Amino acid sequence: ANHTFTTPGNYNVMFIVNDSRSCNIADTAYVNITVLPSIPVVAAFTNTLHQNCTSPFADFTFTGSGGHIYTWDFGDGNYSEGTDVSHIYSTTGDYLVKLAVSDTICGANGIISKIITFYPAVIASAEIAGSDYGCPPLNVAFTNNSSINGSYSWDFMDGSSIDTSFNTTHTFNSPGTYQVRLIVSNTNSCNSSDTDFVQVNIISSIPAQASFNISTTSDCDSMDATFTFNGIGGDTYLWSFGDGTFGSGVSNYHHYSQAGNYIITLLVSDSVCNLNDSVSHLVIVKPSVKTEINTNRVLFGCAPQTINFSNTFNSFGNYLWDLGDNTFSTEHEVSHDYNVPGRYTIVLTVTDSSSCNFQDKAVYNLKVFETPKADFTFIQKNQALYSEINFFDNSSANSVYYRWDFADSTFENSKGPFSHKYYKRGSYNVCLNVTTIDGCADSTCEDIFIENEETIYVPSSFTPNGDGKNDFFKIYFTGLTEINVLIYDRWGMKIYEYNSLDGSWDGSYNENRALEDVYVYRLTGKGIINERIEKTGRVTLIY
Repeated sequence: ANHTFTTPGNYNVMFIVNDSRSCNIADTAYVNITVLPSIPVVAAFTNTLHQNCTSPFADFTFTGSGGHIYTWDFGDGNYSEGTDVSHIYSTTGDYLVKLAVSDTICGANGIISKIITFYPAVIASAEIAGSDYGCPPLNVAFTNNSSINGSYSWDFMDGSSIDTSFNTTHTFNSPGTYQVRLIVSNTNSCNSSDTDFVQVNIISSIPAQASFNISTTSDCDSMDATFTFNGIGGDTYLWSFGDGTFGSGVSNYHHYSQAGNYIITLLVSDSVCNLNDSVSHLVIVKPSVKTEINTNRVLFGCAPQTINFSNTFNSFGNYLWDLGDNTFSTEHEVSHDYNVPGRYTIVLTVTDSSSCNFQDKAVYNLKVFETPKADFTFIQKNQALYSEINFFDNSSANSVYYRWDFADSTFENSKGPFSHKYYKRGSYNVCLNVTTIDGCADSTCEDIFIENEETIYVPSSFTPNGDGKNDFFKIYFTGLTEINVLIYDRWGMKIYEYNSLDGSWDGSYNENRALEDVYVYRLTGKGIINERIEKTGRVTLIY
């Protein structure tokens, strides 16, 4: 039966069924109907803007009437619902805010738009066009690169008056260091004003005088020398080391590749005040041979072990490596494999007839230890949560120290065997690290898979309006292997059913759109853990 209610209120509808052939002849059922009053939908809102330079935000308040769904479009790709909302914007700028008001029960809608503006920050930026130092009087040009327009205030910090020009120039007449300040102000900004500084250096005119010290070691170590300026004046220091190479700065370290007599010349220049001076000295260089075996900090090895040998000192000459296992090399750097555990004595001999010491030798003792073999097995009765997994160590006999990593932030430091439980589903890469008493190590890993118990999530509503958002009623779950879903209308009539794990209801009934209403669903299924799963509830269809 169908009946139209024309007046708002609560109605308790009674349904009586008579059957003389039944044991109770008649039965009565009741259903409560609520008819709501129709309120006109008027979309209106107010806003309060918080002008922050970073993360500006606004508070919005619905001030209209009617409706029960209030959808806000904040104009930056983000949305929200409710009568009173706040939103944080990532940047300043203009945003078109929209409010859509819907009364899906009585079928009324309304929408309103408003542009809001968050002001950008004013950022002061001053730059010197040309040189920022020199002898007085020095005229300096300043460029204003500030982010937005406003009012400007230049303070040159030398007692002169404030300059309000956009770009400006100023003449400094006395030596000193001046922190020139630019203040930019704009009331239509989130920070009102900003300040930037640029430094100007006015130097005194000092006569340039070239002079330097030479620092060397003994004769056999004099392949290296340090030259340090100890004169006065100047701002540029150019060195000629007498071997076709050059340097700059007040101090230089230089290495000579061969013995000889070298004339060192220093040219001192004051490029600001145009003053120059130079000086030269003789340096006699004699080379030396030095050896020290470098293994890149490898103190011992674990077979098989590759060791990279080199001479710590960059000495020229003829190299001879005795690698301690009846193998030899004449290369400057050697990479050698030690496959057998044992003790090895490595000897490096470098010979150079043109050096002051002719020859040098270095000895290095290396021990190569036996490497362990990591191995383990595990017994996993099933993949469910909380079930025990037994781990057994099968590593080589020389393994002494053990480190089990069960990949769930738990560890064990002994040989085992162990029983372990996992409390979350997922894949776990379990690793065993073993180490000998000599510090040689090996590791191995195995993947273990843990399944979760069943979880079920049922949405309370869906909107099959073809907009690509929430167009289907679908039950989401984990751990189910079978599912059956039945959809009933409010009178108990079945209007839809699906049995596949990826099934859903598109809101249709007999190939037509079903009415907007509250429907009853009934789910039955089978899970990994539970043989029988049942769930019943309501879902609202809204267009």
